Amino acid sequence: MKRLLMTVLAMVLCVAASAQGKINTKRYILKDFREKVTKIVISGDDIVESTLSQEVLDRWTVSAFELCTTEEFEALKTSADYYFLLLTDGINRNGISTGITYLTLVKGGPEAAKGIGSMTEVVTLPVCSSTASDGRELLFMGAFVEIVQEYAVRASESEYNAYVGLSIFNRINMRGDGYRKIIHIAEDDIDPAFTEGLWHKYTGQNLVIGDDADDIFSAGTQGALVSYVVAPSRVSGNAYVYKMLIEAGTGKLYYYYKEKIRTGRTYGFNEKDLKRIKRLGKR
Repeated sequence: MKRLLMTVLAMVLCVAASAQGKINTKRYILKDFREKVTKIVISGDDIVESTLSQEVLDRWTVSAFELCTTEEFEALKTSADYYFLLLTDGINRNGISTGITYLTLVKGGPEAAKGIGSMTEVVTLPVCSSTASDGRELLFMGAFVEIVQEYAVRASESEYNAYVGLSIFNRINMRGDGYRKIIHIAEDDIDPAFTEGLWHKYTGQNLVIGDDADDIFSAGTQGALVSYVVAPSRVSGNAYVYKMLIEAGTGKLYYYYKEKIRTGRTYGFNEKDLKRIKRLGKR
């Protein structure tokens, strides 16, 4: 997989460099991220957006930022002088809703006249179901803001990171010091097909499955990684589930995995995830 990705990146670089001598790789496009103003788009007084705006005010440190309305976004989106952070409802290639709300960071430019989907995307982070949220995203919103800005900086500095996406943190964080952390997986984040009998093969000193994961995250418990799962409330067609481990206190992303949901099958953390996490954090 890594070899294939590096081959693709090499091809992108060659094509970009040969096209009239102009280098327009993603990293090149994003290199001014820290120098530009990021506009935080707030469309109303929805509690999710209100929480987002407050967390940005408290946590955004990587660039200058300003809050803006949807109308201001529409007026400014074609300007390359701005980046925009906003909540979006996902649409797949067939024009069908993914059933998920995302926190999306995009760069302004002329292509924005065709819609958000045509803008240069820095990162898109799944936040919650767009139709049946349980409110858990409010607790994790600060971490989402931290993750987005850390990824944006890394993408502006590395071509590899710019194209790989959020899974870079599997390598950077989980392989870095994940072995020192205690993993807390909420029972609601476990695939129902992954029975309690199988849990005991993996639970122990470094892995706990229980109902207090959110309390641990809220308390900012040092050295704790807490599970977070995002999926549509109704599964149809090409639907995906996103599985994450986020560090309490710091908001760092340690594990990110996107998996296609097969219609009629359950989803959540399963035995394959735990094996994958164990390999990533192995010492």
